[in-house]
This record gives sequence, structure tokens and C-alpha cells, in this order.
Amino acid sequence: MKCLARLPSRVLYLLPRVLLLALFLTYVTFMLLSSYEWFRPVEVAVQGAIAKLVRGTAGLWSRL
Repeated sequence: MKCLARLPSRVLYLLPRVLLLALFLTYVTFMLLSSYEWFRPVEVAVQGAIAKLVRGTAGLWSRL
């Protein structure tokens, strides 16, 4: 936590906003591309990866 205190306040101010903007742009791009048939395998792969991540997180959470 000390390393966060050393960061300039501007970085701590901008970092969450930049991350939220990147997440929003990724979501919008994904929604726009999902209407194309050639994007379907990528969509299925991403959904599978998210499902694995959720299962892994649930498994870790149950061990706590």
C-alpha cells in the first residue's frame, strides 16, 4: 500500500477513469462485432474463458 501512496495523485485520479473507459470501449466494440458471423468463434471463445474464470473464482472463494 505504501507504493500507492508514492504515486502522484494525478495517476491515482486518472487510472480508474482510464480503466472504466477501456472497459466501456471493449464492451461497445464487442457488441458491434457480435452481429458479424465471422466474429462468432471469437465470441464463443470469450464466453468460454469468462465461464472458466467464474468457475475458478467460485472455487477459490469456496476455499476461503
